[in-house]
Amino acid sequence: MTFWLNGAFSDETSAIHIDDRGFLLGDGIFETIFIREGLPVLFDDHHGRLKASLQDLGLATTLPQDMRSLLTGLAMKNDLGSENAAARITVTGGRSNRGLQRSAGPRPTVLMTIAPVLSPSANIQLHVSSYYRMTGAIASRYKTIGYMENILAKEAAQSAGFDDALLINQHGRIACASAANVFAIDQDGAVFTPSVEEGAMPGIVRAALIAGFSEHGIEIKECAVTPSQIENSELFLTNSLIGLAPASIKCRAKEASSRTFKILNAWYHSHIEADIMQRAQTQ
Repeated sequence: MTFWLNGAFSDETSAIHIDDRGFLLGDGIFETIFIREGLPVLFDDHHGRLKASLQDLGLATTLPQDMRSLLTGLAMKNDLGSENAAARITVTGGRSNRGLQRSAGPRPTVLMTIAPVLSPSANIQLHVSSYYRMTGAIASRYKTIGYMENILAKEAAQSAGFDDALLINQHGRIACASAANVFAIDQDGAVFTPSVEEGAMPGIVRAALIAGFSEHGIEIKECAVTPSQIENSELFLTNSLIGLAPASIKCRAKEASSRTFKILNAWYHSHIEADIMQRAQTQ
């Protein structure tokens, strides 16, 4: 696999230094970007979130000016220029002395990798997890590389015969899936989703849906949501790789297939088509 690390493409099998704070302490953040036919989808949104996260978390570094074209080049070098792929940009605190405090003037590690991506299940079966998503935690507000709760929650769900985990916050309300936002459509066609204050990640697709439909006069309500409130609702998950994917809690909620879901899904596909078209014209 070809990757990009700190300014250059490489095919080496060993690259991250043993003193890297990302490896030792989980000191880092990442972005996952959907690549379609060599083009990063909604790149500006991901790039903006990445820069804001770097600033908020004190990971001072200058990202490559040509990051979009580097991702396209990465897809080509890995023979993924005509396929759907998942690119990941990871930024860590870089090499540092032992201990929690970052060394003065550290040089963060910037890594870009890519891999093929598969389509999600036709209906993602969710298992209510016993692992909590803590409201207000750094890991709930930023895409940090410390994903232990998410990993354990998904593994437990799959061991129980489900596809993914539905994480609840410490107040007993819904936060998110292991790597996706959760939306519900009630019997009247109203759409709602857990707010970021409930532990939901401020996802790129989530933000696009909320902003896009407010422009059309349709409200997607951000609120506190309990498991009992979605018993008779249609569910779907969102993230950059799956888009909008129907989901259900086995024997409880219904699979998303309503007119409302179809409208939302069609709008999102037209939204990314417009983004891809615009970027293709500027290449």
